[in-house]
Amino acid sequence: LNYCTISGNTAMASSKSVSGGGVYIEKGSFTMEGCIISGNTAGSETSDANAYGGGIYGASGTNITTNDTTIFGNKVASKNYVDGAGVYLSGAELTMQENSKISGNSCVFGEHASSYGGGVYINNSSTFEMTSGEISKNSAKYGGGVSVSGGTFIMNGGSISSNTVSSKGKGVYV
Repeated sequence: LNYCTISGNTAMASSKSVSGGGVYIEKGSFTMEGCIISGNTAGSETSDANAYGGGIYGASGTNITTNDTTIFGNKVASKNYVDGAGVYLSGAELTMQENSKISGNSCVFGEHASSYGGGVYINNSSTFEMTSGEISKNSAKYGGGVSVSGGTFIMNGGSISSNTVSSKGKGVYV
């Protein structure tokens, strides 16, 4: 995708889980250049379905690259578990480069639930490599910027700042 906007979408489910409010990538390579992924939602604050990937969900076997792309103001919401408000990786690879931004994404969850990765959630042998850009002003219970659970995070440039959590790991939670 080049110079596009994906915004204002909502993925809803009455089953056990819902994923990919803005973009759901099942398999293959996916490059975004100069795109804006904003204001998308996976789930609902009144739903019991777990919610993953408000902006982008990368499933197993996908390879995602962002160049000068902004992932902003997305959310995951549920009375139960919510992870990866900006990006959720499940067995996927993401390379963030050339001034991309993941900012202002939020996990909205029930009182006794949990949430990981306001900006990015890395799971199931996923790899996230950050070579440039910024991850900022995201929120979750754990890992406001980035949460790593069974994957790899490589940071060779860029910045992670001003994220918030209600428990641990404002910048990165491993």
